[in-house]
Amino acid sequence: MCRVRLVVLGGGGFRVPLLQRALLADAAGGGGVVDDVVLVDSDPLRLDAVLAVLDHLGVERFAGVAISG
Repeated sequence: MCRVRLVVLGGGGFRVPLLQRALLADAAGGGGVVDDVVLVDSDPLRLDAVLAVLDHLGVERFAGVAISG
């Protein structure tokens, strides 16, 4: 199977948790094609804030999709 990495430019944006939730729901349903999500933003504080939100939401409980910033 082919590994897919999704790079989100502007990864410090407030819509990223919605995107991640949709990707994780797709993966949990067996139809996910994205293995890794890499968030990139020119503002490191915004990126850290989004990563903290994703951590607080507990997205690591879903197997198969790795998140990095």
